[in-house]
Amino acid sequence: MKAYPSWQAFQDHLPLRNRMTSDIHCQEEYIYYHDVHMHVDIYQPRYFKGTIIILHGLIANGRMLSFLAVPFYRLGYRVICPDLPFFGQSNVKQATYEDWLSCCQKLIEQTEIENTFLMGLGLSGMLAYQLGALCPQIRGVIVTHLLDLNDKNVGTDVWTDPVFEKHARLLRWRALKIKRVIDTRTISNNPAVCQLLSEDEQSAGAKVTQEFLHTLAHPTLCPPEDYRVPILWVQPERDQWIDSADSMSFYERIGADKYHVLLEGAGHLPIEVIGLNQLQKMVVLFIRKYRL
Repeated sequence: MKAYPSWQAFQDHLPLRNRMTSDIHCQEEYIYYHDVHMHVDIYQPRYFKGTIIILHGLIANGRMLSFLAVPFYRLGYRVICPDLPFFGQSNVKQATYEDWLSCCQKLIEQTEIENTFLMGLGLSGMLAYQLGALCPQIRGVIVTHLLDLNDKNVGTDVWTDPVFEKHARLLRWRALKIKRVIDTRTISNNPAVCQLLSEDEQSAGAKVTQEFLHTLAHPTLCPPEDYRVPILWVQPERDQWIDSADSMSFYERIGADKYHVLLEGAGHLPIEVIGLNQLQKMVVLFIRKYRL
């Protein structure tokens, strides 16, 4: 399989300032955890103000997140974008959601630099939330969604067909395409991007195991009332997949410093220019407030 087959085509749908250019230097490394080889893109200026680790959800991969990495890199931040297991160029046959957590914890431990912030897109918003509670190195967490999938009402909004729940024990390691369980027509407000990602076997067209989806749907979460890591929720205004009420119900219970920003005109994957500019501005202000 060609590495990142849809990545170049995705660039054509991005604002000019968010596209990769020849002066952007992206290093590639692997994080090894048991049988998982997690591929990582690293955008590292010679001198950097802090580190932003950006986590994709079920519709993209680490290289696709270059649209966020590029502007932060240009502003002097080191940006790290892993391919979570089953996506991108990470090498894995079997993994659970707990492996996502463990691989990211190892990545954070190896980073070992002060002023590290996490950003989670889509269903990885809660992954960033969990890692913030588990890793004392994290100064703050940025999310586009806060979805407690233990809540059946939230699960009903997220999954089009929770088939993985019906066969969780009998067929736990059977592969299942992401587009079998989510509506890929709603992952972007640009239909061409929806088609591009849903046909990409390293993005929304990827296969995951039913065991992974089952564990993803039943995470063990730090009670929001006890949460102590500052959190910034950058909510896409025109998300056609996830209802904002699903995140709001969890966000309102968080006991830490918290901030809510509406990204004007942005879809679930926030690639619209106005919303992107808002996101970038608010993330920089958030980092400046909570960096050491």
